[in-house]
Amino acid sequence: MGENVQHTDLILRFIQKNATDEEIEQLKQWVNASSENRKLFDQYNESWQYGGINNFNAELGWSKMQRRVAGHKQSTKVRRFQGTLLWKVAASVAVLIAMSVSGLYIAEKIGATDLAYVVEAPRGEKSKVTLSDGSIVWLNSGTTLAYGSVTDKREVELSGEAFFEVTKSKKPFTVKMGDSQVKVYGTQFNVCAYNDDDFIEATLEEGSIAFKRSERYNEIKLEPGQQLVYNKTTGKIRKLLVNTSIYSAWKENMLKFDNAPFEEVVKKLERWYDVDVVLDPDFKEENRFTLTIKTESLREMLEYLSFTTSMRSEIKEDKVYIYSK
Repeated sequence: MGENVQHTDLILRFIQKNATDEEIEQLKQWVNASSENRKLFDQYNESWQYGGINNFNAELGWSKMQRRVAGHKQSTKVRRFQGTLLWKVAASVAVLIAMSVSGLYIAEKIGATDLAYVVEAPRGEKSKVTLSDGSIVWLNSGTTLAYGSVTDKREVELSGEAFFEVTKSKKPFTVKMGDSQVKVYGTQFNVCAYNDDDFIEATLEEGSIAFKRSERYNEIKLEPGQQLVYNKTTGKIRKLLVNTSIYSAWKENMLKFDNAPFEEVVKKLERWYDVDVVLDPDFKEENRFTLTIKTESLREMLEYLSFTTSMRSEIKEDKVYIYSK
């Protein structure tokens, strides 16, 4: 019990922002040492969020939390960074997401008062986050979502793909992707905006959103069932009528393609399975694909593609090499 009490004191110092760099490193090692430690760390932050622990009895609190630990399946990295975003939230990184995700990783301490918070879904994984206003965000593989406490506006910054369920409020909610942004009016929608993609896609299921490529341009409003595709290279914008479930299926652990080119399939497979795909320059594939991935392994998917294309593949560690047959 003595060791546990020592760590609860250290957690308390961390969430009160009194921990030294050495103590933060010590706590990070302890949290990452076991899943049980991470769960207990989550529970301690939950106590802070829902009642405060300034006068918390460490030994009694630890005993209570050991009885309350509940497992979660999602794995999410959390770090703090200096930024110019976002809206007012609770005092610590873990407080903001303790009820929504688990598997917390403590990052370095930044000696600044103007902080934002980042939740990251590592490649090959997905996460779900509940923001302080009650809005829910699902993060797809390789996605980061930034939010914080420097303004009263509800603003987030997205790199990657996310599905949003935004609570209605008199205050605007904005999703920023570099110079572009989506303004939200209480709704459900999907945004795909990976930095290494040529396009930004915004797909509306319910409610109303408006896309704006930069401050110089007018908003483009979407209706349910519509998708906006913005080409970051050419600046061209298209609006399409689509089956929106195709673009949000990933949050239900399905990957759907509807008449998709081979290059799109490859890119999404990389993120889905956390691999790098290396294409032989001589390999060309003109066919388009309509398929759904549920529980299929990477090897099974490659075998399927080899039946329907002129490709052959080879897996070496975390890389997939694709050649012509």
